[in-house]
Amino acid sequence: MPGVTRERVVIGTRKTTARIAGSEVKSIRRSDVLQTGLRLYDGRNIGTAGAIGSFDPAELEKRALDSISCGIEYPWEIQGPAVRRETVSLKGIGHDTLAGEAGSFMAAMRSKWPDLVFSESFTVEDTGISIRNDRGLDLSTVLSSVAVVLTYRALGSTGIIDGWVSAGPCRRWDPDGIRAEFDEFLEAWHEPVDLPRSGRLPVVFGESSLPLNRLSLELSGHRYGTGTSLLAGCVGEKVFSEGFSLSQSRVPSIDDCSFFDAEGVFHEGYSLGLIGGGVLRAVCTDRRTAARFSLPHTGSASGGYDAIPQVSADHLRVERSDRTLSELLGGEPAVYIALASGGDFTPEGAFATPVQLAMLHDGTRFVGRLPELRVSSHLFRMFGDDWMGQSADDISAFYDSPSMVMRMDVEKAGD
Repeated sequence: MPGVTRERVVIGTRKTTARIAGSEVKSIRRSDVLQTGLRLYDGRNIGTAGAIGSFDPAELEKRALDSISCGIEYPWEIQGPAVRRETVSLKGIGHDTLAGEAGSFMAAMRSKWPDLVFSESFTVEDTGISIRNDRGLDLSTVLSSVAVVLTYRALGSTGIIDGWVSAGPCRRWDPDGIRAEFDEFLEAWHEPVDLPRSGRLPVVFGESSLPLNRLSLELSGHRYGTGTSLLAGCVGEKVFSEGFSLSQSRVPSIDDCSFFDAEGVFHEGYSLGLIGGGVLRAVCTDRRTAARFSLPHTGSASGGYDAIPQVSADHLRVERSDRTLSELLGGEPAVYIALASGGDFTPEGAFATPVQLAMLHDGTRFVGRLPELRVSSHLFRMFGDDWMGQSADDISAFYDSPSMVMRMDVEKAGD
């Protein structure tokens, strides 16, 4: 069709999963899925269509043309030209060896921990993501990784799960090293300890956490533009601690994602600062959101292979400090949040959550298992005056896992 620009998005995913039940490998599941999306642009509107597996190109284009007639506005220039490829490989394990490796791993876990029943999975995954169009855009990312997630329940326990250990996505398979980390955690889990005191204590979260998830919601350009974000009107203002900086990060080897967004936009260095020294520099926008609210375009579009791109405040990463977790704590014990569900934020930013599994951490190791707790604070306190820092070191040696440390109000459940 004259005057129409074509853009194709292809996502191929090969996955092998060893399912664990009763501390043994019970099944091996394999999948190999190819998803193809076609976008058509006529300078005013966008049309999309998608297919899984093999397809008729003429039929796919016809469906995309029918979609463009629906009048979904997209009057912006699409990306191009640019050619770039990124590949992140996996060493030490593959699809054909996963079953044997998982079996050996679980045999060692059964021997070491006969009082625990493990469930969940080992997964090897290869994902290829590409976007190409008539304007010369040709981008692709290929990611390979292994991940281990094991939930556990003590024999005689009445709970569904008593805890979990995990590693991944990892780029190298070292079963002895991963088991050693799991053993360290589980040894501490077997040692009940009391809370040093109630009140304001250092609390440690992983990179993916309820506080960071809520902050990402407030950094949505759509929420900011409509005035519903707690940060509305604050671009250029200092809103958090000087020690808190955050970026939108798309480094494939670290963030386990493509280096480009759903509209084919990427940044040199694959990172864009949103908060620097506590000052809000920008919020997350795609083309539509940036144009609608006159905001800088940050390349924050997301969407499925057959979907119309929309803004999403994801792939956010807190900048590491120059201090280790031990240095951040300065000899003070911390509450490490291992499992917390059921908590939430109020519209005003107040936060509270029950903590089903918390561990006492001395900055270098897990010391013991704490009783069930309740932690609370406020968004602006957590990343403001109560912010202690993002650790320079990792909890695990096998994947990117810094510690996010802040003071919070901590009390035993039921107090």
